[in-house]
Amino acid sequence: MFRGSIFTLGFLLFCTCTTYPLERVDWNGQEFVQTSSNDSIWSKNMTVVLEYYNEPFKIKEGTILINKKLYNNKELLYNYSKKAKDSVWLKQSTLR
Repeated sequence: MFRGSIFTLGFLLFCTCTTYPLERVDWNGQEFVQTSSNDSIWSKNMTVVLEYYNEPFKIKEGTILINKKLYNNKELLYNYSKKAKDSVWLKQSTLR
């Protein structure tokens, strides 16, 4: 029983510590589409969005890394991506 608990704890830590590179998410009219982005302005704006919504992330070698739960939520990432391109929202979010 004790070994099973350690295994379960280890597995949960592995799952929660695994990170994925953040990619821009767009809507093509039928589905969400992820695209790589080397745009440093977009990346900077995305960190503002993620911080605003208290989303955990790391930056490693210039790449934003996010957890699996957020990575799999394409609709939410699409909304975050839209906010990262919205200069009015970005300005208002930094005033709070």
